[in-house]
Amino acid sequence: MDAAKTEVLAFTAFPRAHLQRIWPTNPLERVNKEINRRARLVGSSPTPPR
Repeated sequence: MDAAKTEVLAFTAFPRAHLQRIWPTNPLERVNKEINRRARLVGSSPTPPR
């Protein structure tokens, strides 16, 4: 981590107004939320199997 510190924190060089869009965990959280949403849809069936 120490060697990659500048690359890991590169997003902090952007203007503060942009940080909400590029914050590092936002894409991961969005993907996880979408996976959970789709898993719930697949898990419930409107009609019982025959």
